[in-house]
Amino acid sequence: MRHAVRSILSFVRTLAAEDEVVTRIALVLVLVQSFACLWDLPGYGWETDGIAPDGVFDGITDNLVPGSASRYPLLHFVISLIASLPALLLIPVLSPSLSGAHLVATATSVAVMTGVAICVKLVTIVMSALALLLIARYTRNTLGVRAGRWTALFFTVNLSLAYYGRVSNLDEPYLMWVALGLDRWLSLDRQPAPAAVRDYRLLGVFCALAIATKDQAYATVLPLLLMPALRRPLRGRTHGPVQMVIGFVGTYVVASGAVFNPTGFVARIRLLTGPNSQDWKWYDDSMLGLRQNVHDLVSQLPEWWWPLPVLLVCAIGLVAAGVRAMRSRGLAPLMPLLMGLSSVVLFTLVVKRAEHRFLLPAAFMATYYAGAGAAALLRIARGAWTERAIEAGLAACVVAAALNCAALIVTQWSDGRRAVSAWLARQPPGTVVETYGLSGYQPHFDTSPAARYRVARLQPPDRRPWGALPGVPSVRGLYGDVNARGPDVLIIAESFAQRYVPRALPRGYRLVQEVRAQQDLDAVAFFSAALRDQLPGYHLCWTAAPALPRALTAMGLQPVRIHGSTGTLTWVLTRNGFRAAD
Repeated sequence: MRHAVRSILSFVRTLAAEDEVVTRIALVLVLVQSFACLWDLPGYGWETDGIAPDGVFDGITDNLVPGSASRYPLLHFVISLIASLPALLLIPVLSPSLSGAHLVATATSVAVMTGVAICVKLVTIVMSALALLLIARYTRNTLGVRAGRWTALFFTVNLSLAYYGRVSNLDEPYLMWVALGLDRWLSLDRQPAPAAVRDYRLLGVFCALAIATKDQAYATVLPLLLMPALRRPLRGRTHGPVQMVIGFVGTYVVASGAVFNPTGFVARIRLLTGPNSQDWKWYDDSMLGLRQNVHDLVSQLPEWWWPLPVLLVCAIGLVAAGVRAMRSRGLAPLMPLLMGLSSVVLFTLVVKRAEHRFLLPAAFMATYYAGAGAAALLRIARGAWTERAIEAGLAACVVAAALNCAALIVTQWSDGRRAVSAWLARQPPGTVVETYGLSGYQPHFDTSPAARYRVARLQPPDRRPWGALPGVPSVRGLYGDVNARGPDVLIIAESFAQRYVPRALPRGYRLVQEVRAQQDLDAVAFFSAALRDQLPGYHLCWTAAPALPRALTAMGLQPVRIHGSTGTLTWVLTRNGFRAAD
């Protein structure tokens, strides 16, 4: 174990020392992300589809208990648990006693869960910074120092990479393992055949660790695993690709938890290929649906990645990389393209989705071509003045993209749920609040004994329980029976309610979950009336929304919506006759 830690630290030091400019860019990224990641704390936070603070142990248990299944493989839960030890060690310190009940209550307290959330996010930030260093190294080794530095800059201002580089979602952590695999593939590709067995084996190991972090990584690493098979084998008994397969399979069955819980592994694969993918499709199983899927992905690139000028630089870089590949008769300049396309064709279009994270591997690979485009433009400069003009234009592109990332940070920190929490704290003592939906959509409720209000979350009788919302009890009932329950305040999150608002779906769309939601007549009637301010017995008091400073809106920037609940609205309704405080 000590030897492994030393090897990792030595590798990181070597990587950081290769280009001090890139390393400084990575450090700035770490500082900005460390601030931005605190936007939804304290408590359980507002992230969706990631590792919730109380889900670290659940993920490990579900991967190890025979027959149980987890949404994600074992590896990142273990990494998150190790990283969270400083926060978890607070449990016996903060607990009133060492009794089981007190320890469990303390473990799910706001203080401990906030600490765990920070630790898990810091893991993502560090892994994101390493991914930056690795893709910059790949660019530097194939296109030159200047291209590597521009790649690092464009990485930091890619909107999707910026968001997923500071959350508890597993998307950017698995990209770090992908980047390590890409780095090892380049080392192998540059060696004259026969190449070192160690490089083959490590390539298999890193690809396995990527998939053992999040299963969808299979689509991104597939080109890395296929290309080495075309090389000539090593002399003697040991065959390089065989060693790669051995390293891949051996690492994957352990890191994914399959060797410890084979029945649970099978159950998880069934879950992933069944409800977790089929129930969330956005598009029809038709050519029209496919065309609409591709159109939506491509048309959103200026919003999800960079402004159009940067995308133009990226396109120039793609052409330049293609020319270099033809001249050198090497695959290295095109491997990021192959991996990005593979991720889209073999995963994104298969699951029929169109959201930021479903293009994240392609965004990561696109940074390579953005750097290539910047270097290509600077190479055609004739004279110092021309070069300075091009550098100024590229810098302006970086600033324009950075403004979008800044708008995202401001959107998160000005989230309307903060205002809702403050408003609730001013209401008359004894106020009764009712809320709906997943925990990631909720304001931060005060559940302490000194709270001026008490809150409950409605749990429809025919739905499976929502995720944990500590301190907030669930009440069984129908949405339409709200007057019988008689809460004073209703909190409705747009992220949850919008699926129940009737709307005509365009041709080519399927949106399975929304279609199913439309069949819940009780919910449709309730939310449709509430959002039109026509709910009997209640009226719309106010709508909480994020707000950007005038300096940003003057530049044409608006609140950024990404991944579920970021940048969305929260509606607050009050019972007729209830005297709400301003």
